[in-house]
Amino acid sequence: MKWLLSELPKNLLFQMSIKYRLLVYFLLFIILPTSVITITIYNRSVDSINRNIVRAVDTNINAASTNLLQRLEVAHEIATYLYLSPEFQQIISSKRPTDSNSFVREITAMDRLLDNYEFNYGSQISFVPKVYLYDRPEYSQINSSSRVGSITDIETEPWYMELPHQHTYNVVEMDKTGSHPVDSILLAKRLYALEKLHIDYVGLLTLEVKVDEFKARLNELMLTPHTQYMIINDNANIVFQAGGLGAGKDMSDVLGLNPYASDKGMFQANVNGMNTLISYKSIGQLPWKMIMTSPVSELDSELTSFKNSMTITLLLCMVIAFLLAWLLSSHIARPIKKFINFMSYAKEGNFNISVEYRRKDEFATMFNQYNQLLQKINGLIEKLYVSEIKKKEAELKALQAQINPHFLYNTLDSVNWMALRHGAKDVSMMVTYLSDFFRLSLHDGDSIVLLEDEMKQIQSYLAIQQLRFQDKLNYEIRLDESLRGIFLPKLIVQPIVENAIEHGISQVRDKGYIEVSACQEGDSLVIRVKDNGAGADMDMMKEILDSEQTSKQSFGLRNVNQRIKQFYGDCYGVEACENEDQPGLTVLLTLPSIRDKRYFEPSGR
Repeated sequence: MKWLLSELPKNLLFQMSIKYRLLVYFLLFIILPTSVITITIYNRSVDSINRNIVRAVDTNINAASTNLLQRLEVAHEIATYLYLSPEFQQIISSKRPTDSNSFVREITAMDRLLDNYEFNYGSQISFVPKVYLYDRPEYSQINSSSRVGSITDIETEPWYMELPHQHTYNVVEMDKTGSHPVDSILLAKRLYALEKLHIDYVGLLTLEVKVDEFKARLNELMLTPHTQYMIINDNANIVFQAGGLGAGKDMSDVLGLNPYASDKGMFQANVNGMNTLISYKSIGQLPWKMIMTSPVSELDSELTSFKNSMTITLLLCMVIAFLLAWLLSSHIARPIKKFINFMSYAKEGNFNISVEYRRKDEFATMFNQYNQLLQKINGLIEKLYVSEIKKKEAELKALQAQINPHFLYNTLDSVNWMALRHGAKDVSMMVTYLSDFFRLSLHDGDSIVLLEDEMKQIQSYLAIQQLRFQDKLNYEIRLDESLRGIFLPKLIVQPIVENAIEHGISQVRDKGYIEVSACQEGDSLVIRVKDNGAGADMDMMKEILDSEQTSKQSFGLRNVNQRIKQFYGDCYGVEACENEDQPGLTVLLTLPSIRDKRYFEPSGR
């Protein structure tokens, strides 16, 4: 079943006409890249928009938290200035009054002092200071000032009982049932008489920070029309909210969960049946967190608009691509149909036709070459008989080439036997080397040999030359075991060695020396033929290797270089250089390291 499903589209495609197949190809080549590009742009744009949304949410909630902390910091500075003022310290450090008139005068003095600190800070923030003294229960009875009272007025308040015994200021949240309005934040500090010898606890200073202006600032930071800001405490209760729910509402009633364990974060939740993005952040050192909620649908309005635009653009591009592909495939398929019609005439044996085509494109070249092909077919038919005769002659010559080496081997064996019979050991040795040389050179008619066989053929050749020159020639052949099994054209090294003897060693009186070695350099096989002969002019050697003309003296080098380039390409060949340590010449043969003989077959290269 899987094979059927995989083969069906392929078979269906190849059964189509060239016109419709080209149409499919053009559509694939246009639609696939367009789709990939569109999807990539869309995904990156979505990521960019989402990052901008997250950045905007983070920026707004940071701004809201910072604004609140700035207001509380101003309140802290005012309370500190009031607490440390000499007038204030003189009142709270004074002895308890003895009569009602003294109590009234003390309340009046404190109330007048607090008048100087109840004001709007830069017309932006409202502060209301209040003082509650510890040993003044008469203040509650007199009740002549709303800003000066006894500690007994608040000692049953939950926020007062939870207030730590510290000199620092503490921000406490308000409750509707308490003595303070819910639309304010209370800054509380225990008071100590600093002018007494023993610093005693004498009361409490509170500073109410009105949050109406803060709510107005939050309304300016609304990210969407239905964005809401809240402040919650450690119990996930709302301290206050800019619109919507009131203070004291449990957030679990709104969100159904309490995920505010970390200092800051962002998540999505279903709030009142609406997918909502909720971002929260701790407010400085306060036990509160600022929360911002925004409907995801409103945040994604830009993304939805972009998605619709991309969809319309992609559909429009597909329609245009289909029309262009249809026109282009029809334009290309028309001359092919014409060419097929004319080929049907040749199929019937009619080669005396000529195809006419007016365009000046590749099809015109194809039609012209087809006309020339038809003309050549008639000529080839006439030459076929002659070609068959030449083929038979070539087969006969090949048979003779196989017979002649055997005759040569038998003759040399006979000469060797006769030399041994007459005690001519040097003649026998030379005939043996000569027989090995011819056997390795002919190699049963095979033009590709192993590197080790080529080196054996060189050894036989140098052994013959050593007998010829007697004590004037020494040689050395080095072949690493790792290089065995490499194939190369035969008789590619022997002409170089022969050239070294004839034009190098034979031209000097000193004892000659030839070194033949092979090594692996990367993927290449490098064969070196080094001699201590007369050397050569490097400019002349370069001219011999590069020149198209050959002489008897340069035929060996030129032939080997040309054969290497024909087999392997122009990046391989023969190079020559002068020896650095001694007179003479070194010739380098560079060719690829081939271990598969099939490489040299016509289909292998």
